[in-house]
Amino acid sequence: MTSIIKQYDKKTGKTYAVESTSHWDKERKTCICDRKVIGHFDPETGEILPNRKRKESTKQTAIAKSAGCSLLFDHAGEKTGLVSALKKVYPNHWEKLLTCAYYLLAEGNALSHCEQWTERNITPLNERFPAQRIFEMLPDFNRDTQMEFFQYWAHKIRENEYFALDITSISSYSSLIKTVKYGYNRDKENLEQVNLGMVVGIKTGIPVYFHTYPGSIHDVSTLQQNLTVFDWLAYKKLHLVMDRGFCSKTNVSDLYAHGLRFTIALSKSLSFTTDAIDEVRSSIHTYSHREVIADEEMFVETSLKEWDGHRCYTHVYYDPRKVSEEEAKFYRKIDVYYQELRSEKLNPEHQKFYDRFFTIERKQHVGRVVMPNDEAILAFQGKYAGYSVIISNDLKDPVEALMMYRAKDRVEKSFDNLKNDLDGKRLRVRSEWAMEGRMFVQFLSLILASYIQRVMREKDLYKMYTMQSIIEEMKILMRITLSGSRKVLYSALTADQKRICEAFGIEAGT
Repeated sequence: MTSIIKQYDKKTGKTYAVESTSHWDKERKTCICDRKVIGHFDPETGEILPNRKRKESTKQTAIAKSAGCSLLFDHAGEKTGLVSALKKVYPNHWEKLLTCAYYLLAEGNALSHCEQWTERNITPLNERFPAQRIFEMLPDFNRDTQMEFFQYWAHKIRENEYFALDITSISSYSSLIKTVKYGYNRDKENLEQVNLGMVVGIKTGIPVYFHTYPGSIHDVSTLQQNLTVFDWLAYKKLHLVMDRGFCSKTNVSDLYAHGLRFTIALSKSLSFTTDAIDEVRSSIHTYSHREVIADEEMFVETSLKEWDGHRCYTHVYYDPRKVSEEEAKFYRKIDVYYQELRSEKLNPEHQKFYDRFFTIERKQHVGRVVMPNDEAILAFQGKYAGYSVIISNDLKDPVEALMMYRAKDRVEKSFDNLKNDLDGKRLRVRSEWAMEGRMFVQFLSLILASYIQRVMREKDLYKMYTMQSIIEEMKILMRITLSGSRKVLYSALTADQKRICEAFGIEAGT
């Protein structure tokens, strides 16, 4: 094996490049290492300046570039099937897309800085990628071309996989993008936003599909559009796992109508939910219904019900420890409704809560008076605190249904990665088409990141590293190319790099 080792000389103040070649000596039965100084590193560019040869007048050059991230990301792209999918759908642009995705995953910075990064790193494009060309390219990857990718990507979905659907918001300062609107901002920022919906495999953690919506649209209103797209993409054996933000009578009925398998938490505003709780109230608090789920003790009862003539496994859970927490959360909602009524800034979606928990009177000399209906508030909260209901047309085991529902945090972790590690907290584009292309590149980088994190979980690497620390460690693995030679050299692997490469099954430095 041949590698390049850095060796600092105090006398000259230079860092020399030493070519180290090791081979096995059969007679001595030991490993012999031959070393030869081939030049020194330029302190400004990091390139190797070769030693001068007396008989040669022509100058040789050696180029050193960071190769560790490329090795890691190439491996992730091959294992997930992302590289083959991009080659199929974008035969003329897949290297450019992957190069931008690699940059976002390695640096998590604005794409405007990608040009300098491509000069110092091995990339799929393997050449300098000017920022102007990047921004000219983004509008080409609009929604129409993305749908071709998603349709092909769908064929790689495992039949026994479960998929979580969720939505987040991404803030923007742009006034030129039509979908940027004010709405419920999950980051608590007073900025306009777009909403980003994403489907992620629960078992693999791999993102499958994404869609952008106007920032003013609520989660519950987006499901119908998603279902129409899923039909078009031929996502046949899809099992969706969703939280109560998507819950409504219409949405559940639509899930049945589209023939999808699903598991969804129900809102307590539905009579179906409160009726299900009332049915088991006298029987659920018994030892026979006690379960220990992920070290948490709770009471569980399941029944088979009908929803619009369809089979519906209804799982009711009671957790005594959540009573006070849910009471506090409920009263915070009551505060919001109260303030909306007093200020007369009403939300049409809250009308049924206004009617149920408040009364409005007009008194002489006082005017309009909003009064809480304490009796209704106490009756509702005292009756349903600590209870939750999950329904499924597929999972009959209440423990499995709850574990699958809790596992949907894969989407939330993906959103965290996209926002915090992949420069996705702000939209840095000024047109609708560029925004779609920019989000697609981030989606590709998220696929790579999700695979890396899955391997880290499986190989128990989180005890020693974070994903970012692994990337930083791989950045210092260099590949040296000598002019006039096809031979490729790598810097000597550190102990951490060896451990990382072994865990991922990457052959490096040979």
